[in-house]
Amino acid sequence: DITDIAGPRSKSEAFEDYFMDFISSGKLVPGEFFSELELTRLSGCNIGAVREILQKMSSYGIVKKNPRKQWEMISFTPETIIHIADIRILFELRAIKVISHDFEKHRDVIEALYKKHMAMKELDKVDSRDFRTLDKDFHRALFTACDNPLIMSQFHIVSLLIHHGITDTRGTKALKLALQGHISVLKALLDQDWRKARVKLKAHLYHYSEGRR
Repeated sequence: DITDIAGPRSKSEAFEDYFMDFISSGKLVPGEFFSELELTRLSGCNIGAVREILQKMSSYGIVKKNPRKQWEMISFTPETIIHIADIRILFELRAIKVISHDFEKHRDVIEALYKKHMAMKELDKVDSRDFRTLDKDFHRALFTACDNPLIMSQFHIVSLLIHHGITDTRGTKALKLALQGHISVLKALLDQDWRKARVKLKAHLYHYSEGRR
């Protein structure tokens, strides 16, 4: 329910969170039709906020409106996902630079993320849904560190298209490889080894990007 989403955000921002999670969880798939009223009922948000975000998502090529007033979820092309991944690299390298200028401001967040990653690493089997959540937390922290509203405004679309590739069919080995990529970056940040952090982040993100090409 939209009322469960905490934080001093507008209805539009809250609905955007809801809609992205709705898609990422597989409740809305490419080729499926839906209405504004349906999403209003499901989310508990007002129709103005729903319409605003759907129009925004339409500009990204995620949804489109058909002549019968219904909306349709669109399939993501491999090219779109790759382009978004390339943008993410630029933003997150910027985040490392910002963190290096005031590490103490970001230390608690990085330490908490590191502990969560290490706990998941110890599991015999990694659930793809749990990894999606942790992956989102990891990349949200980097986007937030940039302290740039324009960069942060792109987080939802970047997260959605990246998570399009993290499905329930991916095995524990593949997820743990991605998990280790995060851990390597976080450890370098905690050690304040900025060059290593950049190298590890590039390795992690380029591995993902090349795997989609």
